[in-house]
Amino acid sequence: MSLKIFLPPLVVALCGLLAGPASGAGPGPDAYEAIVLQSPDFLVHHPDLRFRRLALDARERGRDDEARTQFRNAARYGDKLSQAALADLLWNGQGGPADRALGYAWMDLAAERGTEWLVVQRERYWQAPLADERARGARRPRAVRRVRRPGGLATAGA
Repeated sequence: MSLKIFLPPLVVALCGLLAGPASGAGPGPDAYEAIVLQSPDFLVHHPDLRFRRLALDARERGRDDEARTQFRNAARYGDKLSQAALADLLWNGQGGPADRALGYAWMDLAAERGTEWLVVQRERYWQAPLADERARGARRPRAVRRVRRPGGLATAGA
């Protein structure tokens, strides 16, 4: 057989091998992304993620009161996961007194984009409280909705 038949597929195969990442060539894209997302230079420009990271660190240390404060800081920047975490802390009375109405209000805000598991959790909260808590929770979202906007003030509810 002629070399002309084998050469093109061989060249294509070799180019494919050379184009792929070398084994041991450093962290993959996911590892690199994680490093960048946790770097101080990145977090200084993303306060929602910075406060969420501080809250998660506080939770790991068993400092629910500090976590509650940091999740509130992140939640005021519109971070939906932090809003849900703050709602959970408030609902369960972790890191401070329980406030189920305010917990519901934060969960309502967290679920406003229709994220399925947040909507489900909001509905669980809605089914649980007493009638007076329900009425209070329905009124609180207006106070909670005043979240930090670029150049704005943070005036969200406790």
